[in-house]
Amino acid sequence: MKKSLFFKILKNYFLLILLLILLFLTTESVKFVYTNYSIFIILVAIILVVGVALLTARSITQPLKELTYAIKEVAKGNFNTKVSIKNNDELGVLFENFNSMVSNFISIIEGLQYEKERIKNIFSSIQEAVVLLSIEGKILLYNEKFKQLCKLPPEEKHYLEVLISSDFNELVKKSIQIKKNLTQQIEILGETYLCSISFVSEKELVVLLYNITQHTQLQIVKKELISNIIHELKTPLTSIRGFAETMYEETNNEHHRYYLNIILANTDRLINIINDLTTLSQLEHKDVKLEIEDVDLKEVVATVCDLFKQKLNKKNLNLKIELPDILKPIKADKFRIEQLLANLLDNAVRYTEEGYVKISVSQNDTHTYIEVEDTGIGIPKEYQQRIFERFFVVDKARSRQTGGTGLGLAIVKHIVELHKGKIFLESQVGTGTKFKVVLNNKI
Repeated sequence: MKKSLFFKILKNYFLLILLLILLFLTTESVKFVYTNYSIFIILVAIILVVGVALLTARSITQPLKELTYAIKEVAKGNFNTKVSIKNNDELGVLFENFNSMVSNFISIIEGLQYEKERIKNIFSSIQEAVVLLSIEGKILLYNEKFKQLCKLPPEEKHYLEVLISSDFNELVKKSIQIKKNLTQQIEILGETYLCSISFVSEKELVVLLYNITQHTQLQIVKKELISNIIHELKTPLTSIRGFAETMYEETNNEHHRYYLNIILANTDRLINIINDLTTLSQLEHKDVKLEIEDVDLKEVVATVCDLFKQKLNKKNLNLKIELPDILKPIKADKFRIEQLLANLLDNAVRYTEEGYVKISVSQNDTHTYIEVEDTGIGIPKEYQQRIFERFFVVDKARSRQTGGTGLGLAIVKHIVELHKGKIFLESQVGTGTKFKVVLNNKI
């Protein structure tokens, strides 16, 4: 059982008091208080008190000195320091807790060292260039791939000192300034990288550089191939259609006309695909430029709706138009906005058999909202993420029957992105679909 330090000191002073009482009791009478013998007794008592006090103080201060020395050693980083437990009192408990604390420190430091090595190994094993930066732009951690991109060893340097790329420097600088994650395609040493910047804390950010040079070159080859195919197919398709129309007009044979109708329908479908591919190729070109002007959306809506009157009447669909009384012009490319609205309206009419198609426009000080809604077949949830892909159609049979190319929504998405806007989809199978386009009033 552990003894209390307080009771240990109390016991020493209690023994001292008993000793003093005994000394006074041995005197013959009270008169001796003022004699030399009494003075001698008092002096002896004082010496005993001082001696006991010194012994008591030493029993406390000596272990504390040992503890102080041990704390200093731990502060220097010597975690193997331990203090010997000689007391069975509060000091013993304190020493025991100190030794336990040092043992815990050792476990924590070993764990931190393990995690540090683990992170370093993860960084080294990543095949793409990775670097950890401080908010001040100082390089904290990097892998071999990043080192290969640097003109100088990147240890403890600022990223501006080691990497020759204005694109990279500007992107990192922008991300640090606005304190947001960014992803952008950049050029470094003649190669193309997809640079992704993510904040791991308020003071650190990790940068991943994914080399997409081959992918970019492949995309360029692919676009050039599509462009060449479009160019080579346009002329013969136009000729086939022209000759088929001539034959259709010159023959009265219904059997021949049936097959000529099939030729004309499929030729028109191919021509539509070629035209849409041409449009998409133009929109995807890196040098594409928008003809920005003040666009009156009331005029655009009226023009596009006139193009679809015949199709709407043929399917007996009701066209609803909701426009505010005051609609300010927006800065945009009028031709592209007409393309956007025409493709959305064509998609709505194509997949709606009964009910209505509605176009609505609303506006605030900064943005304009264009909505195209229908009561058609709707789009299943599992397909909604892919609806803007090239040639993707939900109902392939219906698309073939109606002459759809599967490129209309891809064109719409590119036009929206060129205007720095956003497009959203709401749809439910059997109920209908709504596309909502958000455009900036000023680009």
